Amino acid sequence: MMDDTGLTLTWLGLLLLLALASEWVGLRTPLPRVSILLLVGIVIGPPVLDLMPEVLLEGETTATTLALTIVGFLLGWEFEQGRLRQNGPAVLVAAVVGSAGAAGVVALGLTIGGAGVQLALALAGIAAATGPAAVRSVVKEEKADGPLTHLVLGLTAILDAIGIVLFSILIAVGAVLTGDEGTGPLFLTAAREVGGGALLGFAVGLPAALLARRMRTGDPVFLHSLAIVLVISGLGLLLEVSAILAAVVAGAVVVNIDRSEERPFDVLERLQWPFVAIFFIYGGAALDLEGLQAYTLLTLGYISLRTIGKVAGGYLSAVAIGLQGSPRAWLGPALLPQAGIALGLALLARDRFPDLAETIVPVVVVSTVLFEFAGPIATQLALRRSGESGEREGRLAA
Repeated sequence: MMDDTGLTLTWLGLLLLLALASEWVGLRTPLPRVSILLLVGIVIGPPVLDLMPEVLLEGETTATTLALTIVGFLLGWEFEQGRLRQNGPAVLVAAVVGSAGAAGVVALGLTIGGAGVQLALALAGIAAATGPAAVRSVVKEEKADGPLTHLVLGLTAILDAIGIVLFSILIAVGAVLTGDEGTGPLFLTAAREVGGGALLGFAVGLPAALLARRMRTGDPVFLHSLAIVLVISGLGLLLEVSAILAAVVAGAVVVNIDRSEERPFDVLERLQWPFVAIFFIYGGAALDLEGLQAYTLLTLGYISLRTIGKVAGGYLSAVAIGLQGSPRAWLGPALLPQAGIALGLALLARDRFPDLAETIVPVVVVSTVLFEFAGPIATQLALRRSGESGEREGRLAA
């Protein structure tokens, strides 16, 4: 036991050093740091060199749950009342319609293609997630402004949170339809998973917010933030409900009650990167390289269906909120980027459905890397074709 603990601590330190090196490489190359971390995991993990000890690999579920709980809690921040009022109800409507449209196309297409209900619904839930950082970076680079730009920025703030809710519902439905959750009523089974996660988030978030209002800044806030994450992660696993959904709800509760100068979100933003970096390395280590070739057709199908779903869902969103003109056609392409939250959801789906272990991770890793590179190009094209790119106008004027 002592040797295992020493080995685990040593390797965690090495993984953080590798994450630091990945950050350095990312700043000096066009490679996204998520892709670099995945590559690190592939090289040092079972797919290539197989250097990571078994005791470290056994902790993957814990690392994944902690990282995604932190991310989920921070996403809850976007549901602050002031932000929602500023963005307007149209953004929420567009997010729901767009997510449902993208998920519907992927689920229907994969089911018709014979992918199986569990896999089709899991990938449908993952398809709704986006890459907020990439979208915002392109908007800033293009100096874009206009109705499409404002809507895109508002959507990127909440799309991942909406996607987490949708993903939680779809995998619960998939479990029931395939008999993994017994023969009980579909509604009750899905309600236990999704509703249980929401109730857990509220049960933790309310006292946490009330406590935060009475705390001084500094170390107490740090301890408070860490406690929230650990309690939600642990209870989510013990109660077998969605910890990431609980984290989103808890974050939304805290942000709307706690009005202190230093919020738990500020602390967690500084704390999240070490956990998230290790999580991505684990994601690369979990990749089955043989599966990349075996599931090439499935991967191409998912990429094509997600692209079609995002474009169609974006158009339906634009119609639903009355967006007119060129921006209506370009909303979907502007939201094509996808980042690390997709891999996190894939690992959750793999843990929930062990039969998908060799399938879903290769598909999502490859598609995420592709959308990381191609997605920002689509966003840039959408902003320029809609006439909202200030950078383009500046070049033309010159």
